Amino acid sequence: MLQTPIPMDPRLLGAVKRALGRMPAVPYDLTQVKVLDNFYSPVDPYWDNVPECFAIVRGDFSAIGRMEKLRQLSVVLSSRNQTLDMGDFSWLPRCKNLQHLDLALTNFSDCALLLQLPALKTLRLPEREQLVHLEALETVCLPKGEQLIPLEALDALPQSVKVRMGLTPYPSAPETFKAPPPPKPKPEPSGKARAIVDEVKRRTAAPCWRLTLTRRAPAACWTARSAACPTGTRTCPTPWIPREIR
Repeated sequence: MLQTPIPMDPRLLGAVKRALGRMPAVPYDLTQVKVLDNFYSPVDPYWDNVPECFAIVRGDFSAIGRMEKLRQLSVVLSSRNQTLDMGDFSWLPRCKNLQHLDLALTNFSDCALLLQLPALKTLRLPEREQLVHLEALETVCLPKGEQLIPLEALDALPQSVKVRMGLTPYPSAPETFKAPPPPKPKPEPSGKARAIVDEVKRRTAAPCWRLTLTRRAPAACWTARSAACPTGTRTCPTPWIPREIR
């Protein structure tokens, strides 16, 4: 029995490809995505080999609901002036492990969906004028125009959840990738190791002779003489030898 292909927007499939480091081959690969934050460029079916278990459907982001290990969803586009239409976000409540959510550059509007994300820690939303069901949010104004929203009501998000509106700062979700550790200094060799190296050098050392040619005759004479001198011998003075003797 053939399985129905999973519909995916080309931008979503491109983000999954960059998150996994390869094109997803089977639906199970979606469950291994933990960070989804690069929506710069979509997948092009003409150049990319899209598996048969996925179908390119523009505007369909429901496959995000299958990512049970997803911890961070940050919709980052190539320009702040762009907005990504991700549908009605009915798939969002299925992301139970989602901790960091950045939807400032999307068409998100229904704040009531956020109440179904138990692991949520940080959140960034679009401008206030775009949002509905604001009764779930209690705004506290901070300096420099930042909107920090601790939610204290019983029908709202936990107080520990911090929310920012608009595009300041950009992006708000903390970077989850760890910086590579500094290179460790090479350990100094022990005295025993140095002694072994020195002994190997001593045993493999060989005398080396330097060849020095002293010209005492015309070029036609000393060149032939030098050719007969074995390589590696000591200094070989080349006396002049009468032509008739040679």
